[in-house]
Amino acid sequence: MNDLARSVELLLDHVAGFQYAGLPISAKEAARRVFFDTLGVIAGARQQPIALKLSEYLRLSSEPGASTAICASRRVSTATAAFANGSISHDLELDDIHQGTSLHVAAVLVPVAVAIGEETDAGADDLFLALIRGYEISCRLARSLDHEKLFAAGFHPTTVCGVIGASAVAASLLNLSPALFRQTVYLAMSLSSGTMACKSEPDHYAKSFQCGVAARNGVIAAQLAHSGIKLDGHLCAAFSGTAHAYTGTSPDCSALIADLGQHYEITLTSHKIYPCCRCIHPLLDALENIRRKATIVPANVKSMKLSLYKRGAISVDDHVLRTHNARYAMAMALQRGVLTRELFTEDVRMEEVMPLMERIELFADEELQKEWPEKYPGIVTIHSHDGKRYTERVDYPRGTPENPIGTDELRDKFLMVTTPVIGRDRGVEAARLLLMRDFKVREVTSVLTGRSTEDERSH
Repeated sequence: MNDLARSVELLLDHVAGFQYAGLPISAKEAARRVFFDTLGVIAGARQQPIALKLSEYLRLSSEPGASTAICASRRVSTATAAFANGSISHDLELDDIHQGTSLHVAAVLVPVAVAIGEETDAGADDLFLALIRGYEISCRLARSLDHEKLFAAGFHPTTVCGVIGASAVAASLLNLSPALFRQTVYLAMSLSSGTMACKSEPDHYAKSFQCGVAARNGVIAAQLAHSGIKLDGHLCAAFSGTAHAYTGTSPDCSALIADLGQHYEITLTSHKIYPCCRCIHPLLDALENIRRKATIVPANVKSMKLSLYKRGAISVDDHVLRTHNARYAMAMALQRGVLTRELFTEDVRMEEVMPLMERIELFADEELQKEWPEKYPGIVTIHSHDGKRYTERVDYPRGTPENPIGTDELRDKFLMVTTPVIGRDRGVEAARLLLMRDFKVREVTSVLTGRSTEDERSH
């Protein structure tokens, strides 16, 4: 057995062997926060254009099933529900991100947990165990393939690696045997996909749909394995083939098993408080720190210099997608004060902030790059017309593991995004359920969609 085969077997044996009772509290709590945060973001996206279009698509094409498409408040097949919820999970740009791999893991995995969880009547412990398993698979695969090489080759790491983790979530909730768990992961390798086509479109649809496709394919892989579909090749060859197909290089065996059992990938989750690309967050935090110390009026800003680690600067330099355009986000934050998802849509005229954007410059800082990815450093320097200079540096944006936000802040975020869509009372009730020691997925989706308890019992 070669090094890659040994590493793959060790990783899958380790993950398939997880027992919830034996997992550390930190991993369990991280899983709860991930599920809570992402379900709020999904519910909060129900009135976005993509959700309304999906709702019409489901009305015309979907068959009834056991799982809920939250965007349409209707029951559909499990795979379709995973696709629909996955397609809106990333739309608000408020879903979390994994520190170190830049994967939006929860946007793919949580929709699978909801869909399969409803089908199997799963409780909190089952859901969290499945998510912990899925994170280990997705994130270690991303490290092994080198997510930077995936980006450079034009592929989207979130979906390329996310589908593998999604299949692990589905296999876990279906309580598949270790042998079928392996088959599920193997099948998911054949269903992996996702390009960076989203870089050229301003509406966020491509980026969002890719998460839905990855979630759906993860469910399908588990269902195929459960039905007896078997691939006779070696899983090691599938890992190697995936790496060569997407990056042209061999996978890093050591990354698959580094510190196995000593840390859990889900604990490296960063929660987002701004509805835009994570790379912009240290700059937004730095601007907020400046504004706490001084009154900054847009008309008095002579210039604003943004210094960011090189990898981040490349990602957000005059991007056509407004959520990924640092100059736009910073100008809007300075002008409006509070950033909402609506400010990043075509409904806002670019001319409104263009005069301010012209006074903002973004620099890729080579010195800051040396500190990444251990830190995510950003520096904001403002020169005013009255001769004053303000500067702040942030290494760890709010929401990162090093600078976490508390449960109360996550609850506030949950209510902020859900209240305009489902009302405060239902938002409060959903939050109460999700923060209980145990709950059933069906109870939560019932509150989020407004279905009656009698309807839930009938299913």
